[in-house]
Amino acid sequence: MGVIVLLIVVAIAVSVTMVMQSGGNDEDNDSGWAKWSSWGSCFVVGCGTGTQERLRLCKETADNGDESVCLGPDRQTQNCTVNCPIDGAWASWSSWGSCSAICGNGKMQRTRTCSDPAPQYGGQECSGSGEQTKDCTVHCPIDGAWAQWSSWGSCSVTCGNGKMQRTRTCSDPTPSHGGQECSGSDEQSQNCIVNCPVHGAWAQWSSWGSCSVTCGNGQMLRTRTCTDPAPQYGGQECSGSDTETETCQESSPGCSASVCFGSYTTFNESYRRESVTLSGCNSTTAKCDKVTGDSWYRFKLPSGENGVLDTCPEYLSCGTCAPIWMKSSHPTEFGIISDVTMAVSVGGGQCSLWSGSGSVTKCSVDGEAFYLYKLWTPPYCYQSYCAGTYSFEED
Repeated sequence: MGVIVLLIVVAIAVSVTMVMQSGGNDEDNDSGWAKWSSWGSCFVVGCGTGTQERLRLCKETADNGDESVCLGPDRQTQNCTVNCPIDGAWASWSSWGSCSAICGNGKMQRTRTCSDPAPQYGGQECSGSGEQTKDCTVHCPIDGAWAQWSSWGSCSVTCGNGKMQRTRTCSDPTPSHGGQECSGSDEQSQNCIVNCPVHGAWAQWSSWGSCSVTCGNGQMLRTRTCTDPAPQYGGQECSGSDTETETCQESSPGCSASVCFGSYTTFNESYRRESVTLSGCNSTTAKCDKVTGDSWYRFKLPSGENGVLDTCPEYLSCGTCAPIWMKSSHPTEFGIISDVTMAVSVGGGQCSLWSGSGSVTKCSVDGEAFYLYKLWTPPYCYQSYCAGTYSFEED
């Protein structure tokens, strides 16, 4: 009985395969045997394959002590298996569950089971927790709001009436986490007018301005403005000049305008010579009888320069009545008649053998400046000549 108790303690679960090792069967009860006992515990060291037995008693033996009437063995054995303990192991974690909050901070959970494998045959349960939690945040819905309108776009026409447009976006903030979209339109339009180009046109000419000189030939000016209308909105400027000039003539007291634009005589360098025949050494006087007093003359060199010099040239013989040179300065202003002293030049370094009074004025006609002279007495030169004939012919 001690063996039987031990086997019962060791065996936890037994899977039995009957293998009869001693005779008899379950039907031998009519031969004097009592019923077989239940199978005993599996005898095995630890776990795995072992044996177990059962017993029966001879009833005759119990009644009269004679066991010879019971035929066959009084015990049977068979193979048995004691399953080894299987310790439990955790299966994989489940996915995280939903956050406990619908908006803001909350908790979320996941689980696992001790089923990979599950504990069996006395195996140990899994160690640790089958649940796990962590913090979670559920974003609260953010409703969209309109940003500022854009600047107005260009007008739809280049000239006249049209439309212009501006837009806005639902981005201040943008709707997120299930928030509502902005209500209303994201576009706006309005009428617009683009001024058509206005080309400029000339206004009336102004009155003529004052003459540019106080004496003689000058110019006067008038103007006009591009203002009737003025060019606008990309219109063209007026074509042509905004100024106009015209010749004018001024004649005030003391002004030589009537002289400059009147009648005068023009001479080149040699404008008068005479022929004189002398015997012995005599004196002669050569006169410029073509130049008379109280008349205006213009003296021009062949080169076009003024024939009246500012200094004595010292290169002509007596009788050559030109050039005349100024013993006074030429005037610098136009239109003023000045009294001056002039002289005639002769050769041999002798100057001013004749000098006389006269007048001079500076003229400007058609853009050309020149001098006019008035000699109050005809000029002459005086020098001694030896016998011979000297011709002072006019050029």
